[in-house]
Order: sequence, then structure tokens, then C-alpha cells
Amino acid sequence: MVSRKLPHVILGLLGLQFVLGMLANLYQEVPDGAARYDVYHQFGFILFHVLNALALVVLAIVLVVQVVRRRAATNVKRGAIGGLVAIIVAYAAGILFVETGNDLLSLAMALAFLGALMSYARLAYKELK
Repeated sequence: MVSRKLPHVILGLLGLQFVLGMLANLYQEVPDGAARYDVYHQFGFILFHVLNALALVVLAIVLVVQVVRRRAATNVKRGAIGGLVAIIVAYAAGILFVETGNDLLSLAMALAFLGALMSYARLAYKELK
């Protein structure tokens, strides 16, 4: 049996990720030029946003391993893999956004977040019931 709680935990962390992203956007500046990566060494919303993203990647991988090992239904596998891919895309777009400052990468991060949110909401409230 695949953990029914894990998609709910991931949804909670996605909600936290949204809030941390908004707070980082409103209250923390990303330095220009070579100093951009200094933002990861400062105590602030961006640091917590990145740490929460890492937790999301790990938990998404755990869920995929569970559904594959336990031979879950195809729609559950697709949801878990789709959610993991969306989280990885959002993570990569976020890192590249900090590196380049390209606003299209911020949009890609937001759209991938929505994809992950929809995948895990479907798993939590429909597929694993």
C-alpha cells in the first residue's frame, strides 16, 4: 500500500513553498552579478525557500519509489512521476533564475509549481482514496 499521507505532506510543503516564495519576492533582494549566490548564505526567506524545495524533491522521490515498488495503478504512477518532474523543473528554474535574473525562469518556476500542486492534489484527494 502506498502511503496515503505522503501526498498530503507534500501538498502542505508546496503551500509553504508558495508562501516562502512570495515573502522572498517581497522582502529579499537578489544581488546583481557575481554576488548572486551570496543569497544562499544569508539567513532569509530565499534560504528557507531553497531548503523547503530540497525537502520537496526528496519526498517526491520517496513517493515515486513507493508507487513503483508497490506496483501501484498506472494513474498513480503517472501522478507521482509527473509531480516529481514538475518539482525538479521548478527547482532548476529557480536556481537558474537566481543565476541569471531572467523573469521567464521565474514564470517557469511558478508554472511548474502549479503542475506539481495539481499532481499531488489529485493523488491526495482522488487516486489514493
